[in-house]
Amino acid sequence: MDWHGKVAVVTGGASGIGAAAAKLFASLGAKVVVVDRDAAEGAEAATDSMLLLRGDVGSEADVTRVRDVVVERFGRIDVLLNNAGIMRRHERAWDWSTAEVQEVLTVNLLSQFITIQLLAPVMEQGGGGSIVNIASMGALIPVPYSPAYTASKAGVLGMTRSMADSLNTIGVRINAILPGFVDTSMTVDAPARAFMPAMDAADVARAIAHVAADLSVTGEFFEVGLEEGSAVLNRIEDIPRVVRVQGF
Repeated sequence: MDWHGKVAVVTGGASGIGAAAAKLFASLGAKVVVVDRDAAEGAEAATDSMLLLRGDVGSEADVTRVRDVVVERFGRIDVLLNNAGIMRRHERAWDWSTAEVQEVLTVNLLSQFITIQLLAPVMEQGGGGSIVNIASMGALIPVPYSPAYTASKAGVLGMTRSMADSLNTIGVRINAILPGFVDTSMTVDAPARAFMPAMDAADVARAIAHVAADLSVTGEFFEVGLEEGSAVLNRIEDIPRVVRVQGF
């Protein structure tokens, strides 16, 4: 994909993976709109290639406002990176409050549903586009101190695969990236730091750009991890097996 003339929306783009991806997209020639609830009120980036908007992507009203600003400024959306995410940790499952679980599910999963619903029609009007949802390897492996996080990321996988066919009819591809352990502010105090090497956010950003530009894939999952110290991108192709249990 030639990124010149393209418009990319990056949620949770003020730091971490989102910031690295926004920087990379801009360097490739795209106009980039960064949406983050931690951005200063009314803040805008000082460059011609990047616009920073304050907004909560878990709010339909905020995403509607962002959509209207993007359409007014640029007239199209070609790439949507659903990156906004949070993690909460507790040692025991019963230490979680319902409000905390709801917050994690809203930011990590519901927000992606909202942005797709509101921005995909704009992508259709521009001739199609590409959506990349950030999930996590935590969707597939146990994260004992954050079951709400794993549930939200597993939900991202189910949503991604389930939306692929309907979005394909309007020329929009959708795929999910499952990063391994990444060096960001969200993982600075994570227990996994004691035994797991961390990737740089820029490595994940390159994987995102690769998947976003690949016109041949939709409804697929891609793992980003480290092998012998280097970042690698692997398509996850295993299909869940059905095993018959005798007597049931």
